[in-house]
Amino acid sequence: MRKATLTYAQGLRGFVIATVAFVALFAASAVPVPLYSAYQQQFGLSNMDLTVMLLSYLGGVIVTLLFCGRISNAVGRRPVLRAALICSLAGCVLLMVADGAPLLFAGRLFQGIGCGLGMGNVATSAIDCIADFHLSWGSTVSATCPQLGLLVGSLGAGVIYGAIPSYTAVYGCIIALLAASLISTLALPETVVEKDALRPTMKPNASVPPAAKVFFPMAVVVYSATWTVGSFFQSYSAPIATVNLHTDSTVIAALILSFASLTVLGGPLASRFRARTSLLIGMALFVISNALLVPFLSAGSTPGTFFACLLFSLSMGIGTATSLRLLLRTAVPSETASIVSAVNLGAYLCSTVMNTGAGALTELLPFPAIFMVFTVFAALTTLYVVIFLRMRQSAAEPSAAC
Repeated sequence: MRKATLTYAQGLRGFVIATVAFVALFAASAVPVPLYSAYQQQFGLSNMDLTVMLLSYLGGVIVTLLFCGRISNAVGRRPVLRAALICSLAGCVLLMVADGAPLLFAGRLFQGIGCGLGMGNVATSAIDCIADFHLSWGSTVSATCPQLGLLVGSLGAGVIYGAIPSYTAVYGCIIALLAASLISTLALPETVVEKDALRPTMKPNASVPPAAKVFFPMAVVVYSATWTVGSFFQSYSAPIATVNLHTDSTVIAALILSFASLTVLGGPLASRFRARTSLLIGMALFVISNALLVPFLSAGSTPGTFFACLLFSLSMGIGTATSLRLLLRTAVPSETASIVSAVNLGAYLCSTVMNTGAGALTELLPFPAIFMVFTVFAALTTLYVVIFLRMRQSAAEPSAAC
């Protein structure tokens, strides 16, 4: 595969279009979250049903990343971006007309397929467009824009449903955004000019280039740990609001997920420090945020819960952006999609297993106790990162220039 040479204007235009589409995909995936309480009341869903909805979504992401994570190297970035948007549109339509759990599961599956295509391919389109001018912009988009999309989707859905309690109104807005993004791809520059053969790109392959292997295990651990907690917020922000904050407001549920999804703020913060310093700051915030949720949820403190969620989002943004920057600093264009897909695939596989366990815990433990478990989990993850960085300190320091 060979990447096209773009002018700054072309690169900036393509970066904006791909980034907006990337955010729209994940905004669509977050729209159902504030509505979970309404779905539970209407269809009699249990907490485990919410976990199955999450697993449907994660399953779609994982399978797509496994088989199609590098497919844009063969067919081009633009066609795959369009396919991702169409899958997400289909998922929103199914969720809008759902009359029971099966259609809800199917809708989340289609959204997962769309996001899976986006993780490896749409993110790579944004990176391709801007890498020659601002490498850190591309890694920040890939690492943090999924969470920014969650913020936009969940907050927008919560506000709209609070004002107009209608699934049609909520999903109609996100469908319009996805349709607009689909139309905007007409102006997206195609960055793949010499394409790879199709069949090899569709073979399951989670390998990364030798230069990236040093930091790959740590990146997967950081992604997996933070995504596990982030995915838990996706499934249970509405039940947390109802049980611990004593409100059925979709806006409060949306704000919980929104504050937990402000990871885009972590990317710029991470770029101000050396990689080692950034990761240590991020992991410290990861432990502190989970620990703070225990007393705040126990006391039913809404402001305290929002504050802890904000700290968590910063930790996730700093950790994932820095990890990806380390992986991409030696990559050539043909390796970008492979690296992004591999780290996301590993993270989704691990977080899916851990979220299944966390979902089972909701039937046994109250939410404050679950976040106590998450605090221990965060502390162990941080210990691993500290040990890893001490072993690889000499290799990590040059990343400060990235």
